[in-house]
Amino acid sequence: MMGWFSRRRASAPRSAAAADWLRLARRWVSAWPQLSPEERVRLEAQTCEFRRKKHFEGCGGLEVTEEMQTAIAANACLLTLGRDGPLYSKLVSVLLYEKPFRVTVKHEASEGVIEEYEEERTGEAWEHGSVILSWEEIEEDREARDGRNVILHEFAHLLDLEAGGFDGAPAVGDKAAHEAWAKVFRREYDALIAASDAGEETLLDEYGASDPAEFFAVATECFFEDPLALRGRHLKLYRQMRAFFNQDPASRRRARRS
Repeated sequence: MMGWFSRRRASAPRSAAAADWLRLARRWVSAWPQLSPEERVRLEAQTCEFRRKKHFEGCGGLEVTEEMQTAIAANACLLTLGRDGPLYSKLVSVLLYEKPFRVTVKHEASEGVIEEYEEERTGEAWEHGSVILSWEEIEEDREARDGRNVILHEFAHLLDLEAGGFDGAPAVGDKAAHEAWAKVFRREYDALIAASDAGEETLLDEYGASDPAEFFAVATECFFEDPLALRGRHLKLYRQMRAFFNQDPASRRRARRS
């Protein structure tokens, strides 16, 4: 899994009937009903570009269909809809398993003692340019609509990586913007850790208390999947996310309801 994976480049959604693209977008992009006509056109164009430039590889015998590619690409591009620049410049390939996959984890139990164990995962982002996903998890997220989305989560890691590492500190602008981001994120991250330790119910997935990178990925999921709740309960966090993504999904959703 560590090497270069390539397959025949699939045709872009434009090669299919417009009705096919509309069907797939409605099925797989939860925010689709709230997007403006201009945003829908931009999302389709970015999805086409993503599928042209990135490689998809089925693992464990899985055959990757055009629908799978479009579902992943469209959700990944939802994150970049309001941002300029290249699409995921560090991404080379998307690896897709049918079910959750197992990885070997090394952990330093004590000084000089390394433990190894296997862990089941539904998604992973690698620094060398790969995202690994479980199609079963993608389908479950679509059905549940519970604020979780493994595609958004893993591609948020890639946006984080573009600033230099998986550390929850993506490129947000000048020094003042970074200081404001760090202040809000540290406070919210610490609050999630405290709530998780106390066994309190939280809007943000408790997995975000693992480390700052996971907090950013979890916050991204909530920002797009449950924006009204995030804005209502974590307003300062929502404002930072809104500035970074240059999108306001809560206002879009409220306008749609009105």
